[in-house]
Amino acid sequence: MSTYKLNMHIASVTFISVALCIFVSLLLVRGVLLKDKMFEYKPNDLISCLDNADSKKHDQDSNNKVLSVGGGLLKRLEELETKIIAIKAEANSKSSYDSRFRYEDEGKGADNHISDSNVAQFIESDFDRNGVDQDVSDEYYSATVALLMDNPEIVVDRVRCNQNYCSALFNTVDGASPNIEEVWGNPPFMHEGFSIPQIDGGLLLYFTDDQTNIDELRSLAAEYLGESDSSY
Repeated sequence: MSTYKLNMHIASVTFISVALCIFVSLLLVRGVLLKDKMFEYKPNDLISCLDNADSKKHDQDSNNKVLSVGGGLLKRLEELETKIIAIKAEANSKSSYDSRFRYEDEGKGADNHISDSNVAQFIESDFDRNGVDQDVSDEYYSATVALLMDNPEIVVDRVRCNQNYCSALFNTVDGASPNIEEVWGNPPFMHEGFSIPQIDGGLLLYFTDDQTNIDELRSLAAEYLGESDSSY
């Protein structure tokens, strides 16, 4: 073999050896990099994880706020429903009241300037001037006491009557305004009437017999007031 060919052969073997060494080195380096990458945790990944945790906490806080607001609204709705039920019950109670009975604030009759208070003034004045029928008064007082047997908190202080109309004064044991709805519609409270609250909490009930109506009393009251007060 010539010197030239020998040198070429040596050069080829050397080149191949170097190339193999480089290739093996690259493989080793790549393996190390891959191994390291398995345990690599980038800063961006940590930030992303923290953001996700904060987002979940924010969502939970929002849910808690929604639940809190929802609970408050539900409580308010329940309170409103309770009030509506109470108002309906009161309305039904008043509507069940005999239509012939009314409170003083429910308006005036044909003589617009004659109020229930004016009629009451006339009735009391008539009792004072002309007296009362004591037998009728005692009978109606006893009947009223019997009606109140199931309502011991309500007491009737007095009943004054003539042959056409009466007044009955009611009070309560605790001084509150008496609720006399249960007595109306029962004898002797079966015809027309109205009530006037008293300053001390009592309630004066005025009622008529079956031969007299409130409009007639209103006319009589107008005449009486016209006689006693020139302004009428």
